[in-house]
Amino acid sequence: MRAMQIRFIVEDNGHKLLLSSFLPKGVSIQKVGSINEIDKNIDLALTKKVDIVVGVIDNDKRKPSFLLKYAELQARDNLVLMQKNTNSNQKAFVIVIDPAVDKFIMENAENAEIELPNSISSFDLFKKRVKTLNSDRDNELIQFISKIIRKKPAGFKTLADIINDIT
Repeated sequence: MRAMQIRFIVEDNGHKLLLSSFLPKGVSIQKVGSINEIDKNIDLALTKKVDIVVGVIDNDKRKPSFLLKYAELQARDNLVLMQKNTNSNQKAFVIVIDPAVDKFIMENAENAEIELPNSISSFDLFKKRVKTLNSDRDNELIQFISKIIRKKPAGFKTLADIINDIT
């Protein structure tokens, strides 16, 4: 019997950084580089028989037209979970982070009363660091997110619940 395949498809390394702290071992994360590539890659994963595919995007000012194919399942704590009807046993979801991954992390840090690491003295520096090519492997950022997770602020708890329900 084949193991269930689950794939998360994200815009950039900031999303990968956040999700890698929440996902169980064995769940793959694919970075595609832009919001416009998410839906195309979800459809491609479905054709390759991936059982569950989850796109993760920011709530940009311009809504991608592909979201019209998705129905909202829940919205709370700056997260929206949407699902696409696939007419099969496979499932396709999109998680929309409002307003953007960097602000979502910072709001949860503030709610958990966790301060930025000393080497990151402002939100602007944090935002730049989250957007770097290797942010998903930045130990200081990973430890920062882990501290926030341990405090269980509402947004992070909701994200964990959504991921647990999907996976």
